[in-house]
Amino acid sequence: MRTLQVAIYGASTPLGSDTVSRLVQQGHVVGVVEEELVALQDALNDVLTHCTGKLLIIDQEFVPNASISFFMTPSSLEYLIDSNAGTKMLVSPAHAEIYVQDIPEGISEIIIHDMIHPRIDTNWSPAPFSAWMADEEDLLDDRICHWVSWRDVVEALCILAGARIELPRVIDICGRRSISLNASKKEFMRLLNRSKSALSSALGVEHLTGETEDEQIHSGRDERPDLKPLHNSLASAGKEGWHPLMGVEVSMLEWLAFNFQSE
Repeated sequence: MRTLQVAIYGASTPLGSDTVSRLVQQGHVVGVVEEELVALQDALNDVLTHCTGKLLIIDQEFVPNASISFFMTPSSLEYLIDSNAGTKMLVSPAHAEIYVQDIPEGISEIIIHDMIHPRIDTNWSPAPFSAWMADEEDLLDDRICHWVSWRDVVEALCILAGARIELPRVIDICGRRSISLNASKKEFMRLLNRSKSALSSALGVEHLTGETEDEQIHSGRDERPDLKPLHNSLASAGKEGWHPLMGVEVSMLEWLAFNFQSE
């Protein structure tokens, strides 16, 4: 695998720092803006110590193969316009009220849907898990969700960064499985109760044998974002297309494990 130089803007966001970490693990050279460098060096100390990748400041001598900007402010787009990288990606959450007009040609807009991330805030992940965990009253609608783990999102971004192809103008990223919001809550509460029982040493067989309600699972292809641009881009990059590895249950359990520790 060739060594890349990748510029990351918005590296202080959870998804941005995760992408930096993964690229460094893969042995690539990652550039970030100076004000984010020190915090990242502290957070990624173990990764930087044991991996061959490097973390540098973006300056005039840093020539990136790819630039990835995690949308926070209008300047996120300006970073890409000024970049001389061959691959440019503007990453933004689908649910946030972000309006970007006149994205120049040569910049691919990566839109993230229904991402599950244990550290993420509501700007990037719409998962109502915190409210469910706190047993807060919430109104369930008939929305169909396509949950995807942050780990699969990061892996896709790293592959796209190294792809020697022209990326589509818009690439949607979400899970392949369609599940109603109501069914999502039932699955989450089952896992939450199981986790609580395990922590209190009261885990029984009934906590391990839950069944998913088939009537609330949908094929949902008409409602799901178009995954063909993502699948085809990953396939063109030499991979097997878009096949997320982290299932909904595992992603929810990871969220629960992290947030139990945070309490």
